[in-house]
Amino acid sequence: MSCKFYMDWGSHLRPQHIIIEFTDYSARSQGEGRKSILDFFVSRGYQGKTIDGKDLDKAILEDNAYFRDLRY
Repeated sequence: MSCKFYMDWGSHLRPQHIIIEFTDYSARSQGEGRKSILDFFVSRGYQGKTIDGKDLDKAILEDNAYFRDLRY
């Protein structure tokens, strides 16, 4: 069984806040996983931070990231 998920990122129903596991564990090359996730959310108008409010870098608390919709 496959599951497809579609989000209308231009909709008023899009999430204002997103917390995700932000790790390179599944990426084939170091840094590729985090960079592609960050680029994905930034291109949709979100700002990425650590869950304790710091800039995303190599060392983040519990491999979690917080993305905030910049429209709010």
